[in-house]
Amino acid sequence: MDDITLKTLERSFTDVLTAVTSSRIGTFATTDGERRDAALRRIVRHYIRAAVPLGRVSAEGAAREAAISVRTLHRLFQAVGTTFSACVRDERLRGAMSDLEVAPDSVMLSEIATRWGFCDSSHLTRTFQHHLDCTPTQYRETHRIAAVPSQTAVMPAEDSIGS
Repeated sequence: MDDITLKTLERSFTDVLTAVTSSRIGTFATTDGERRDAALRRIVRHYIRAAVPLGRVSAEGAAREAAISVRTLHRLFQAVGTTFSACVRDERLRGAMSDLEVAPDSVMLSEIATRWGFCDSSHLTRTFQHHLDCTPTQYRETHRIAAVPSQTAVMPAEDSIGS
């Protein structure tokens, strides 16, 4: 396909996605432009969620996925008081939190940090402290403590020691 046809198809695809997701946006977006911007942000966030575990996420790649310019991508996030890089950081943090909730203690923080694109475990720790007011180890322990009572509650009496 030539470039003009490809761009036309990309724009049409974006318009279809905008129409589909506009009904899910709610009443916050009142104009067609606001609804379209909200839909584009959803497309970009979906791309980020899918791309973060695979490696570096770039604004150029996200813009290409949404068939918009990099400047438009940054404008979309500025309009809601955040940035593209903050969105990427939040997805990395969510991924690390999820891993800490399910990974055994034998999985080191440095492994989780590397998997989610943090430079090292100290970078992960600083990010946790800044955004969650705890360390990754504290987060892991808190989750484990919350999970222990539910595990004991479902253990049948005949399986316990001494029965």
